[in-house]
Amino acid sequence: MHKDIKGTTDEGRRYHALNPGPYFWAHATFLGTQYVVAEYFGEPRGDSEKEQLYQESKQWYALYGVSATNLPETYADFVDYWDEMVGTVLDKTETVRRSRLLNGQPTPRPDDRIPAVLWRLVGPVLGRLLVWTARGTLPPAARDKLGWEWSADDERRLRRFGAAVRIGFRFVPERCQGCELSVRLG
Repeated sequence: MHKDIKGTTDEGRRYHALNPGPYFWAHATFLGTQYVVAEYFGEPRGDSEKEQLYQESKQWYALYGVSATNLPETYADFVDYWDEMVGTVLDKTETVRRSRLLNGQPTPRPDDRIPAVLWRLVGPVLGRLLVWTARGTLPPAARDKLGWEWSADDERRLRRFGAAVRIGFRFVPERCQGCELSVRLG
């Protein structure tokens, strides 16, 4: 799937999605999302749980068949890697600048089973919620690079929203959590 994802950056640097560096960055964003979602919407993880998840993610990464020689060794090393990437490498790309969602433009229905009239009503509201949540869960350095403001009031509202989600999921039957739920919602 990633074979044809290649090109040249605005600065003239060539890239390819199967190069170990960018490939690990994609993996790191999936992993980083798990830590952030747990912090805001689930039960925050302790240091040993974060380390365990990181070590398990290295096993997951090995399944891609891409070189794993330069992976951070520990969770603490991963955090250093993450901070370095966000602070010095991450950039506001053309993809971000063109994003319909980030620019407040209507997005297509995610599923044809959703009636068009319903999507016209709820789609913009869900889009704004998604963008707001994404902004809040990004590292502050990433928000700064993207030019996105985030206030202390925004943070408090996101924490309250996260608490409501966490409490709400306690009422979802166990069999509906996890894969079945993500398949239905995704």
